[in-house]
Amino acid sequence: MSPVLKKHRLLIRKIISKLIKKFGSGYVTKLMPEYHKKMIAYLEKEKRKKANKKQKEHLLVLMGEKNDDAVVKEEDSSDESSDEENVLKPTKTEVDSEDEQSDDENEVVYHGGSG
Repeated sequence: MSPVLKKHRLLIRKIISKLIKKFGSGYVTKLMPEYHKKMIAYLEKEKRKKANKKQKEHLLVLMGEKNDDAVVKEEDSSDESSDEENVLKPTKTEVDSEDEQSDDENEVVYHGGSG
């Protein structure tokens, strides 16, 4: 790996993880050069670990061995890196209000009358 790639490894990692979220790991793996495939495998492994941990905690809550407040606090602290992405995404209520506005604009009112 070249010194330039080593220097910007974190930036490359962020870009690859965003590409994986958007297009899927299979597609991204086909397009990436061989020296980035280890990083893609690592990101997928990390994603699986996080999902398994979340599922395990959910099952513990359902079994009553762990309270809901602890799970919520842990999820909030672990999602700090995704705050940057969440700023750019509209919330469900924003999307719904935009849909209602566009429906109101496209609505045709018929007042009747002879014609």
